[in-house]
Amino acid sequence: MEYFSKGYEIAKRVIVLIIINIIVSLLNFNAIARISSFHGIHFGVKLTFPKIILDLWDLVSLPRKGFEIMGVSIVPNTSLLMVIVYLIIYIILYSFLSYAYLVYILKNGLGEPVGAGLNRVLDLIIYSLIFLFIGLAMISFASLHPSLLVVSIFILLIITYFIYAAPFIVVSLDKDVFESINISIKLAKTDTYFKYTLVYVLIIIIASIPATILVVNMKIIGLLLAIIPISFLGLVLTVSTELVIKDLCSRLQ
Repeated sequence: MEYFSKGYEIAKRVIVLIIINIIVSLLNFNAIARISSFHGIHFGVKLTFPKIILDLWDLVSLPRKGFEIMGVSIVPNTSLLMVIVYLIIYIILYSFLSYAYLVYILKNGLGEPVGAGLNRVLDLIIYSLIFLFIGLAMISFASLHPSLLVVSIFILLIITYFIYAAPFIVVSLDKDVFESINISIKLAKTDTYFKYTLVYVLIIIIASIPATILVVNMKIIGLLLAIIPISFLGLVLTVSTELVIKDLCSRLQ
């Protein structure tokens, strides 16, 4: 689609942003520990919907250990309180970085003025907390019976599809989180949004196959080899997503 080709050209203008993708990837100590401690041969695919900062682990299928939410494994011996504290700290830092990341793309990539101030970081935090609550609710639901796992995953995918545009709308259109979610739901009902999301997910799935083989099986060496190209791909996909969302939002007005 044209959004991806335009996204590639614009991403080259703001390529410095891959530093943030790399930093976010390297700060995921849980994922690094999992590949370091894994023994054997691992293959897999990853399904990830659009988000502002795509890091390496969004394209790497890690060896499964219990439930996973926002990159953290929740296994029987895991302290739920510690996980929640970690996730809240992560959400706050990620929200600040996401705001700065998208603002830089808008100003230096698209050459557009940005009306959203730092107060919109709070909206990004609220969005992530809503998503965290939904994720924990799905984990609780799935734990009731093994057969409910597939249902929980399906529900989570549907919810994510309808609201993933909200953080982009918060920053680029300077809207509060609840209005942004409402707009995202409207966009999700369009053919363009559906087709874009489908192609996006296919790109992630295809790229995740070699990324998973390289990073999980070659461990730190594989991580170092993959992190730069995957970070640039993440930047291209974020710019492309911003382009399609702005285009669709302009049609709603």
